[in-house]
Amino acid sequence: MKINPESWHTLITWLIDNQYLSAAEALQVRAILQPDFPFASQLAVADTLHLHMHTTAVSQLPQQAFFTQGATVEYQTAGYIKYALPDGINLIFSEGTTAQDVAEGKAAQTYLDHIGIDIRIDTKEAYLVFQEIPLLAARQDFPFTRQGGSPEGVQCCYAQVKEKYWVYPDQSLNYEFAFGPLKKQGSFGVDVRPPNPYRIAAVEHSVECCPGAKPTAKIFLP
Repeated sequence: MKINPESWHTLITWLIDNQYLSAAEALQVRAILQPDFPFASQLAVADTLHLHMHTTAVSQLPQQAFFTQGATVEYQTAGYIKYALPDGINLIFSEGTTAQDVAEGKAAQTYLDHIGIDIRIDTKEAYLVFQEIPLLAARQDFPFTRQGGSPEGVQCCYAQVKEKYWVYPDQSLNYEFAFGPLKKQGSFGVDVRPPNPYRIAAVEHSVECCPGAKPTAKIFLP
C-alpha cells in the first residue's frame, strides 16, 4: 500500500478535533485500513486516498490551519478547494450538493460526502484489480454503479479519469473508486456522484411498509 496509515489516522484525529468529521464518520474512514476491508486489494494498488467533504462556505475555511498539517492547495476555485497532504492523502471541500442531499435537507450541513480510493497507474494489472470491484461488492451485498468507459471518461470535480465505480455499503457511506490518470479541466463536470440507493429506498418505501428494507447487490443506475 502506498498510503501511510499513520498519516491517515493522524489526519482523521485532526478532522475530528476541528469538527470536520463526526465520530461516526471517523469510524467509517478508519475502517478502510482494517485487515477485513472488503476492497483491500484495490487499496493496495491505490496511489492516493481522498475525503470529499461538503461545507457551506469554502471561503471561510481556515487555510493556515490546513497548512500546519502539511497541506498544499492543489486546486481552488469558487466553492471548491482540494488540499494535497503528504503520504498520498487528499482532502476536498466543496459547496456542491447532489439533488438527493438537497431533498434530505443536508445542504446547510458539513458532512463527509464520500471516501475516494484512487488507482492512477494505467496498467493491465491495475485495471484487472479495479474490475474486481463489482464481484467484491456483490459478495458483500453492496449496491454499486459504474461511470465511464467512453472516450470522454468521467468528468467531475474539475478533473477527468477513465472510469469509476461507486459502492454503497449503507445509507450513510459512499465509496468512490477511480481508475486512470487524473487530468485537470476548467469546468466542474457533469458526472456527479450517483444517488445512494439505500436512501432512495428510504424515500420510496415507508418504514411501516417495508421495515429493514435493504437493496440487493446489483448494478444500480440512477
